[in-house]
Amino acid sequence: MPVDNFSARWTRTLGFENKIYRFSVQSDDGVRVWVDGNPIIDEWHAAAPQVHTRDVSLSAGLHAVRIEYYEGVLDAYIFLKIEPIEVFNGW
Repeated sequence: MPVDNFSARWTRTLGFENKIYRFSVQSDDGVRVWVDGNPIIDEWHAAAPQVHTRDVSLSAGLHAVRIEYYEGVLDAYIFLKIEPIEVFNGW
């Protein structure tokens, strides 16, 4: 595999609780993220490392997550974080 000018795709089915989740992906160059076939992040362009975030409400159960990434030149970097958002309704 070359160090520059390549792409990759990752797919996985993950279990979630009925909550709002923050999907954060940091990449050097292009990235797209889908949940259940719906695009939630579409940043398909050359870029220095940047973080892109989207909050998604998910029902309890299994959901398909897909990530596509492309590396142009220089650094190759991608990192995905998924975390539940705690909603405070006490006010």
